Amino acid sequence: KASIADVTKELEDLSKGGLDKQVLKRSMDGIQSLREVSPADNTFLHGMQAFENVVMGYFYFGSEEEASRNMGDRPRYENLDAILTSEIQGIDMPKGKKLGDYNLRRVEGITLNTPLLTQGTPHFAFFNNDADDDAINRWLTLVANVNGHLMPSLALKAVAESLNREPFIFFNNTGIESMALVNRDDESDTIEIPIDSNGEGRILVNPRGPSQTFHHYSFVDAYNDTFTPAERKLLKGATLLMGATATGINDTRPNPFDPAIDGVENHASGMDNIIKGDFYKRPRSIFNTERAIVLVAGGLFTIMLIYSSAAISGFFLIAFFAGLYYIDKFLWFGHGIWTFTAIPCLEVA
Repeated sequence: KASIADVTKELEDLSKGGLDKQVLKRSMDGIQSLREVSPADNTFLHGMQAFENVVMGYFYFGSEEEASRNMGDRPRYENLDAILTSEIQGIDMPKGKKLGDYNLRRVEGITLNTPLLTQGTPHFAFFNNDADDDAINRWLTLVANVNGHLMPSLALKAVAESLNREPFIFFNNTGIESMALVNRDDESDTIEIPIDSNGEGRILVNPRGPSQTFHHYSFVDAYNDTFTPAERKLLKGATLLMGATATGINDTRPNPFDPAIDGVENHASGMDNIIKGDFYKRPRSIFNTERAIVLVAGGLFTIMLIYSSAAISGFFLIAFFAGLYYIDKFLWFGHGIWTFTAIPCLEVA
């Protein structure tokens, strides 16, 4: 603030009389220095350095068209070297394979923070939310191919650092086969992360609820040190995600519970899933189970509709709906397995 005031005063002096070239040069140099390194950035940098395990986020562009539209002629991977301290090192890949051979999220450009602020931490992660075709965020991408480097998401990196673990990614010939967080002090202590059956390194998020399910803390309260005693107790030892929640910035990323939830809360849900281990899953075996249900139900009810009365067919139809509901509730959904029960229901309805 003092630097800005000094520049302002000199500009006021210029307006009162003759144009002194030396004064003008000092003013312009002062403005340029503020553009490069502002007092606010310096304060923020010192604040980051005072904390432990700060993970700085960055944004990626997932398509060539999106990168061209937003980045223009700027370098697509400017200052990439600054964040490679967070490149995933624990990779097991079949002989002869390389990262570009797999159908992972391929990044076409990145937008990092300022070079000054990237000095504040060795930990970096992308914070994108990749919605489904209907604009609902059900999946969370945990790893991405950033110009040939396997980089972690905010959820994966933040959990790894808070629990002192290292991510390990295991590839087969078609994609990512499995993913785990391994304790840096005890390799036998691992957290297995069930990923999508396509091997793209995504998790099916178990949403915690609508907006504000996770407690929000105000920056104003942090700046003024006006947290309540209850909030201070909750903050002790907590892992915090810093994200913008103002409606006007348009960072709403709908999930199945809320069409206006903030994007940072989807990452919080993903982190909570990893820590508690209560993911939704789509194991490969469930595809065969669903296919069998569709074929058996279709054949059975076709025969019944032809050879039995309407009353008997109706009775078995209701029994089928009820049985499928309770099987899904207690056997599948109750154990975090997501199934398409609507398909056989629509088939026989």
